Amino acid sequence: MLGTAGWLTAGGDPAVVLAKPPVKDEFIPNAERHAILRQRLKGFRELYQHVCPLFDPARPRLA
Repeated sequence: MLGTAGWLTAGGDPAVVLAKPPVKDEFIPNAERHAILRQRLKGFRELYQHVCPLFDPARPRLA
């Protein structure tokens, strides 16, 4: 496969080679969903802080 420079060097039409592709999809932020997910993330981070010491390899184990 040739890159843009290769296509132009091989005689490609700049109007075709350099044309912007059509927009297929667009991202529209959802503030309400973001707020909900931000709360969930906060909860997961708090949970992690509590359980992280349980997985410390230096932690003494029960028999």
